[in-house]
Amino acid sequence: MTATTQDTPATHVVAVSAPTDLRRVYETASLNILRRYYDAVLTPEQWQDGSPLTHAHTLKVPALLVVGTEDQVCPREEGRSFAAASGARLLEIGGMAHEPREPDWSAIVQETLAWARLS
Repeated sequence: MTATTQDTPATHVVAVSAPTDLRRVYETASLNILRRYYDAVLTPEQWQDGSPLTHAHTLKVPALLVVGTEDQVCPREEGRSFAAASGARLLEIGGMAHEPREPDWSAIVQETLAWARLS
């Protein structure tokens, strides 16, 4: 997501179950391994600078954020807050967890194709 705030040849971006605020994901995620990973790899500057939400207002291409209502890793608030801050389109899929299942992917692809035609 952050790459689309810079000059890029991309014309659209679709993010599925994406963390947009690293600090919030760290505090709300139910997976301890995610917390340990963030503790091990993120520098103090990266907590803020590495969060796409920090750069949402500079988004340069249309974006579609896909969130699942049952995602325990990146809760739907991740996509909601980024969409609100950037003007990106938001797709919430009922019953979807962090890893989309085949029917979820079908809905994501259908929405992506319809959205790309409109933008």
